[in-house]
Amino acid sequence: MFKRIISTVKDLRSKPGELVETLFLLFVAIGAVFIAVFDVVGHPFAVFKDPGDVTLVLVALLALHFCIERFTVMHRVEKRLGFLDIVGTKEIPPKMKSMVNSFVSSHVKLQELRSHHDNAHFPSFVDKILTEQARQLRELSKGKLNVPSAQKANFNRELMKLYKKRFDAVSEDDLEYWAEMKPDAAAYFNVGAEAVRRRETIVTRIFILTLDDLSNQTDKVVKILVKHQKAGIGWAVAVQEELDPEVTNAGITPDFALYDVDKAVSPKDADKRFETIFATHENSRRISEYVELYGNLVPECWLVNKHFGECYSGALEPSEALDDVKKKCEKNNKKLNDILGRIVTEDAVFVLVASEPDEVPAKVEMLVRIVNEYRDKLGK
Repeated sequence: MFKRIISTVKDLRSKPGELVETLFLLFVAIGAVFIAVFDVVGHPFAVFKDPGDVTLVLVALLALHFCIERFTVMHRVEKRLGFLDIVGTKEIPPKMKSMVNSFVSSHVKLQELRSHHDNAHFPSFVDKILTEQARQLRELSKGKLNVPSAQKANFNRELMKLYKKRFDAVSEDDLEYWAEMKPDAAAYFNVGAEAVRRRETIVTRIFILTLDDLSNQTDKVVKILVKHQKAGIGWAVAVQEELDPEVTNAGITPDFALYDVDKAVSPKDADKRFETIFATHENSRRISEYVELYGNLVPECWLVNKHFGECYSGALEPSEALDDVKKKCEKNNKKLNDILGRIVTEDAVFVLVASEPDEVPAKVEMLVRIVNEYRDKLGK
């Protein structure tokens, strides 16, 4: 009991306001005891001869105390609920209240575990987990998903289960990533192939490749394109050296993926993090930038497979955007034919089209010849 009293006193010393309050109540209590005792044994001091008056004084002091306490307690409560102004509400919904209670309870238990010091590495592991969760919660409050790249395939799978209509990706200068097909690349590829097979999702990917890669690593390029085509994925090839300034000067990386046209976008991983930006009112402008960039990239595609040629239009909304893309493609094709002095384009929109997987090797070689001849004619 004495240890508890000593512990309580130590706690009160760190809280001056509560210490004064406690001493005041102690004074009133001792005063009341003295009045009761002196009323029985006699009054050694004149001030205690009329217990009724002294009692009234003590009652008045108590009333004053509770009056002050009423306002100080309310002030403390209002201060602790001040965070509600931040979230824009004055009432805590029952579901949120339950979550807060659960969180606080778990947090208290966790701190008790940390204080035992029977596992030196446990606290640092806890800090790492909580830091990551705090970061994810902060990003989610901005309408963004931000997780380690190692979790990319899993979260991409969940996203594609929700956004089933289409998935349109752009891959810039990633030949080795797709050619080597390491576990992370394979898992990412399989998510797209699975969406095509199980949910009939339209999946496309534009590859922005360098002319050097197309010329000197043709086998790798063909292998990648054939693998995509056999998985039912639409693909297209743009030549990095021939990209329009609208693409190169867009201010955002031409390496991203669009979910259901404009519902979400995943830019290229940065700092080993996978990010997805959802179409909320705060992010609408950012989403629009990537949708516009995709529309500017389509006319830059020289070689496509048949599936891409049949379904690319669904990624271009509204219809005015599709019309603009078609006009750009027709203009590019006419310019190419005029400069080469003959018709080399196989399609009204794209230069070359591969209908079957076994056509891909010849089409890639033809693409290289056409681009090199075009550049020579322009003196590049």
